[in-house]
Amino acid sequence: MKIKLSIFIIAIGFCFISCKDKEEDPAVGNESVNIEWVTGINMTDFSGAPIGLVGNPNSKPGVFALYPNPADDVFTISATNGIASFVIKKGTKNTDYPDENFDQKLNSLSYSDLEIADNQILTESFDNFTQSVNINSQTLETGYYRVFFKVRAEDDYIWENIYINHEIPYPAMIDSLVNDWK
Repeated sequence: MKIKLSIFIIAIGFCFISCKDKEEDPAVGNESVNIEWVTGINMTDFSGAPIGLVGNPNSKPGVFALYPNPADDVFTISATNGIASFVIKKGTKNTDYPDENFDQKLNSLSYSDLEIADNQILTESFDNFTQSVNINSQTLETGYYRVFFKVRAEDDYIWENIYINHEIPYPAMIDSLVNDWK
């Protein structure tokens, strides 16, 4: 009897050790929120005005603008309330979620500082808030990226997807991007 009880207690112990709080990992149970995936692009002109979209963008909007998108050599992040920091991560195009309601799904989602910092390409923080940051994208390879930033240091990150292409000049790259998502 003692052996059966010991085995039972050990089995219960393993269950508790192997259990993980699913709320801590945004990808558990829903792969559509993978931090590296770019499921669409909100296209903007040189002033930040929307000019269309491709795919189903999995961005988390806030009071900011990212333009132009797509970009070739330089793009701008601006926020009237200021920018405390930004992080750029390489993204991977994913077309598996064309009907996902990202506005609803991402409304309460936030990624941790550790997740954002992992595999970052470029990052910068500002002691004094700046309302606009021009980012030289010439050091970035042609491809998809996710731009995460905070308005205040204590805020959660908000983000937007961007496409960088150095081979095709703006605005011709818009047609190329649209064709890439067909």
